[in-house]
Amino acid sequence: MRRTIFCRSASFSHHSHASRLVQRLTVMKMPGLNRSSTVSPERKPGRLTALEGDARNLDAIGDSTVDPIATHRTPTSSATLRASPLSHVRDIGEYVRQMQRVAEESYRVLKPDHYCAILMGDTRRNKHYVTIAFRVMQAFLEAGFVLKEDIIKAQWNTMTEGLWANLSRQKNFLLIMHEHLFVFRKPAEGGTTTPFRESMRWWA
Repeated sequence: MRRTIFCRSASFSHHSHASRLVQRLTVMKMPGLNRSSTVSPERKPGRLTALEGDARNLDAIGDSTVDPIATHRTPTSSATLRASPLSHVRDIGEYVRQMQRVAEESYRVLKPDHYCAILMGDTRRNKHYVTIAFRVMQAFLEAGFVLKEDIIKAQWNTMTEGLWANLSRQKNFLLIMHEHLFVFRKPAEGGTTTPFRESMRWWA
């Protein structure tokens, strides 16, 4: 049985005065599926189970039991987002501290030598760029992950593109047109991490 976590993780609002934070978790148990996500001809599809919870507290999941983890910030229009007890978090430091908890729990439940991916964007305040993605990346490295990839996702044809394009011209700032898809790997048990030291935590 393969166990996959699809997580709409902590979201920092890019376009509202009250930046918001929410944790959503879905755990998918998918027996009968092979690694290419197609049904094996000799096996019948298994039952799919979905659970919703808090990505900062995965106590219902055992250590080193999850195959991949995929996370994404929750859209700011989400009703769940508005109902979050952390919906009024504006301080980026607090946001990153909460994401540190997500990183630690993700590291705990992920199997060794398996992958965790998180899609994160940045924001702008007072006409200046504020990086959030790289701070979250550091939180995951702090938890023990190795950075495998940083994939740049271009933003285009979004619902609010016209609004922000007009505001950027009026207020003289550039649009944020990308997000970072960080792919982390949990080191293999007993394996050396020396070859990957430049892709790991580098600070004291």
